[in-house]
Amino acid sequence: MKKYFIYSDEKQEGPFSIDELKLKKLSKETKVWFEGINDWTTIENVVELKGIINSMPPPIVTPPHIDSTKSNSISEKKSKKRGWIVFLLLLLFVLVVTGGYVATKAYKNHQQEVKTDYYVKNIRKYVTASTSNYTYREIGGIKDLSITVENNTPYLIDEVLVRVTYLKTSGDFFKEEILKFSNMNWSERRTIKAPDSDRGTKIDYEIISIKCYSLEMY
Repeated sequence: MKKYFIYSDEKQEGPFSIDELKLKKLSKETKVWFEGINDWTTIENVVELKGIINSMPPPIVTPPHIDSTKSNSISEKKSKKRGWIVFLLLLLFVLVVTGGYVATKAYKNHQQEVKTDYYVKNIRKYVTASTSNYTYREIGGIKDLSITVENNTPYLIDEVLVRVTYLKTSGDFFKEEILKFSNMNWSERRTIKAPDSDRGTKIDYEIISIKCYSLEMY
């Protein structure tokens, strides 16, 4: 015969037979367990126990007297409390979002400052000049000379000035030319032909000025 355990008034009782359960004051919400189920359930969910509930008269419940004034006051307090909770949650959300945005922006600004400072200090590593092969005569005269400038920064370089110095066979100065490279995009390589010279057998060149407004280099 199947035996049943019940959980009532915060304590476990049993085992009981169905006839013994009929003598108990049980309701449909009374917790019950018997061998064959994994967890506690209520009497109303057990088919063979439903008859126990139906055979018992419902308890007489006397509704408590409710002070409408007090009830309204309590309701108002609860409503205000909920309003404050909602307000505080919204305020917390705004602070978290705002704080996260400010922190992210500050971090990005710091990273940009570090990156900018690095390129300012090392600009000549990333903006470079080179020369092509050129021809010259033994008695003097240079032609087919070109200067190439490369912008290996992630910024627009507004202006690069390259000084080309023409030297005599003795090494003495003959003349100089200034080549101007304007508005060079990042990773751009640009070549400008230098003026030919009727004297000189070799040249020297160097970048004398770099302007980048993005890096505040004027």
